[in-house]
Amino acid sequence: MEKSKLQILKNPLINVDGTVSPRPCTNVDLGFVYGVDRRTIIAWLKPFDKEIGQRISYFYTQKQVKIIFEKLGEPLNIDFEKLAMVA
Repeated sequence: MEKSKLQILKNPLINVDGTVSPRPCTNVDLGFVYGVDRRTIIAWLKPFDKEIGQRISYFYTQKQVKIIFEKLGEPLNIDFEKLAMVA
């Protein structure tokens, strides 16, 4: 499945320059920046449920996303130049 730059920029965690910033997001958004499926990210976060806390509806708050980045490590930045070469 190919993703265009516009589709990638719709992810709230990804900035225009390709860097990743903690912002309110869903499991799908988190999974994308870590390069895994929604189910995988849920499994990865399970051991940290108490520290992260409960989501508000489908979204993690900015504070929760910061905790997730601390626990799982910062996700890699998106390199749009390499992405353009692949697409």
